[in-house]
Amino acid sequence: MGHDKPAIYFLCGLAWSALLLTFAGCSGGTTDEADSDKVAVTLQLDFYPEASHGGFFQAKLKGYFADVGIDEVNIVSDGPMITPMQGVALGKAQFGICRMDDLLMAIELGLPLKAVMATYQHDPLSIMFHADQNIKSFEDMDGRKLMAIPGAGFVSWIQRRYNLNLNLVPLNFDLSHFVSDSKMLQQAYITSQPFYVEKKGVEVECLLLADSGFDPMRVLYVNEKFATKHPVVVRDFAKAALRGIEDYYIKGDRSETDAYLQSINVTNQPDLNDFTVATIEKYKLLTGRVEGGYPLGEINLDRMREVMRIMVEIDLLKAPIPVEEYLFEP
Repeated sequence: MGHDKPAIYFLCGLAWSALLLTFAGCSGGTTDEADSDKVAVTLQLDFYPEASHGGFFQAKLKGYFADVGIDEVNIVSDGPMITPMQGVALGKAQFGICRMDDLLMAIELGLPLKAVMATYQHDPLSIMFHADQNIKSFEDMDGRKLMAIPGAGFVSWIQRRYNLNLNLVPLNFDLSHFVSDSKMLQQAYITSQPFYVEKKGVEVECLLLADSGFDPMRVLYVNEKFATKHPVVVRDFAKAALRGIEDYYIKGDRSETDAYLQSINVTNQPDLNDFTVATIEKYKLLTGRVEGGYPLGEINLDRMREVMRIMVEIDLLKAPIPVEEYLFEP
């Protein structure tokens, strides 16, 4: 089995070369130019709006961003095949969300981005399989067909870590093939796809990426130039977002946010939102599996360095990155 460096699925050859050439002229956007006292920022989501983004919508609807002086927060999404890092790097949005390994790869390529805080301590990415397949570990997946995003780094990791020979099929975000083929494996977010499959009468189980030994956080990141110019705005945005995250997932009233999520994405039905929130709690995605948990939003440098070490080992990064230089410090 070869271990050639996989294509980075959010990069597209010449398109990225052209993008990198434009960075020098990008300001990263502004929120408090001289001709306006209004503070407005944009958050680019990584998928369609859903309960996994609920904390940000809660902060907006409950007025937590306004409470810290951010008058307008635009939360935008273009679906599953977007490249939000491009938009944030070019200043079309100030903030974005991604997995830490994707952010490190983007930084190595020169994108002007910094991590602000962890949105989840463990990413919801998992491999989903039919419950009757008696799969208990990653080793049990050897020889199976896996539907996943082409070039995804996590696939390279599990193949090398567990010496797997997988028959890879490009992910098309359609669950019908998985439902009809009991032996197929599929890349899935544990917070949503299992819900849809079980609605079709198929019982499933999942192994989280975090269970594989490769455990990147999911993070909020910011345009570096924007952060340099407006550090207080970035600090306050994170503070308000964390308040919304705690309120939505842990101790608040979700009803207004859930109604809004359903109004902008009809698939966000109450039972799906309940499933998402319960799954986040069950797998301790917000606070992590260490005793007592991590503080909400904390980026642990030791964990970040371990993720980077593995990425260098499997050729997702050319060399270690001084990660502390790419953390936002207000």
